[in-house]
Amino acid sequence: MTMLEKLQINNEQKVFYRRVMMLTIPIIVQNLIASLLNLMDTVMIGRLGELYLASVGIANQYFFFFTLMLFGVNAGCSIFISQFWGKQDEVSIKKTAALAISFSFVIGILFMLAGIYFSDEIISVFNSDKSVLATGGDYLKIVAFSYIFTAITVGFAFSLRSTENTFVPMVGSIAALVVNVVLNYILIFGKLGFPAMGVKGAAIATVIARIIETMIILIYVYKKSNLLNINLSHIKMLDFKFIKIVYAGMLPVLINEFVWGLGNLTYNIIYARMGVGTAAAIQVTSTVMNLLMIVIIGLGNSAMVIVGKEIGAKREDLGKLYAKRLYKFALIIAIIIATVIFLTANDFVYFFKMSATVLNDTKRILYVNAILLLIRSYTFIMIVGVLRGAGDSKYAVKIQGLTLWTIGIPMAFIGAFILNLEVYYVVALTGMEEIVKYIFIRRRFKSGKWIHNMTN
Repeated sequence: MTMLEKLQINNEQKVFYRRVMMLTIPIIVQNLIASLLNLMDTVMIGRLGELYLASVGIANQYFFFFTLMLFGVNAGCSIFISQFWGKQDEVSIKKTAALAISFSFVIGILFMLAGIYFSDEIISVFNSDKSVLATGGDYLKIVAFSYIFTAITVGFAFSLRSTENTFVPMVGSIAALVVNVVLNYILIFGKLGFPAMGVKGAAIATVIARIIETMIILIYVYKKSNLLNINLSHIKMLDFKFIKIVYAGMLPVLINEFVWGLGNLTYNIIYARMGVGTAAAIQVTSTVMNLLMIVIIGLGNSAMVIVGKEIGAKREDLGKLYAKRLYKFALIIAIIIATVIFLTANDFVYFFKMSATVLNDTKRILYVNAILLLIRSYTFIMIVGVLRGAGDSKYAVKIQGLTLWTIGIPMAFIGAFILNLEVYYVVALTGMEEIVKYIFIRRRFKSGKWIHNMTN
């Protein structure tokens, strides 16, 4: 290889990683803000005690399931939007975005109504303690009003990302974070003349923050953007054939999110049944891991757009090359995150007002998650990014569902209720799921059978 060829390769790699960072950094910032928002809620509510922390954490499992449904619909549609973006087919982009946002709106309405009118039934799935039912129900009945705004925001945010516009969703999230933190402080603890409202104050703050976030995105889309300013005419353009094609590609992603979400809910039911202290420890560790995972999550979202665009433009070799670079990059990030956890976990847990036993459990769960992250980073990038972007979501849902329900959840159940292990050992047992998943996905990638041009 000549010096000139080496320089050309180096320049091409620099351009690629610059493109990756331009896409990923705003997504990272947005995810960081969303995680910080949840972390601030957890920290502030945690100052009220373990009961309030566990109650709100359980109520938020319903929101987690709701967002998974939204992500399933929009991630499925984003496969088409990113490939249409590579093909420069603006009409199909508008039609697909219209379909995604319409579906999201319906999901938002349904979850909002269920959260308002069946809050006690929802909370009781996780914990039947009367105090938890009362506190969690009070929170859910109010925060459910934010779901419709979340649905609209997620619909437009995914469409913007798929067309390589990640800046606007980031701005909306920043505004939501600032509003939520300020209002949390005022309404939870009763500052500036307001009464101390506890968890109800946290719920009201979330609703107002989501409304402002939605308004910012809508103002940009309909004042500054010509690509996604969809209206009723675009919905009318949705003929049965087009809906059927997009639905066929979207359904595996939706099923994948549903199966994965239901699995995570099952995990949390198992942990909640182990006791209020265990539920509190899982709530804290989940919040912390979501915060630390933001770079890998951002890379996953970028991978879907980057790989999908190359597949849509019929540049399959570049799609393969970019996929390899992205999952190697993710492994480096995972090693850094794991190191940070081992260095800081011991001090971090003392931010929370919990018993010594719960603090110790929380710390050990963080250590276990740090080790599992080295494998999980690869499976996440491949499932959420590469396979989806390349239109191979059917295989992804098979592997996700099989490993989760035949390995992960049975291991958690056996560890918790048959072997009566401590919670951190139970979490470690579930890691067998990630190992098996890694083996199957690695083989799939090497086979080359994962490339499907959906725009055809």
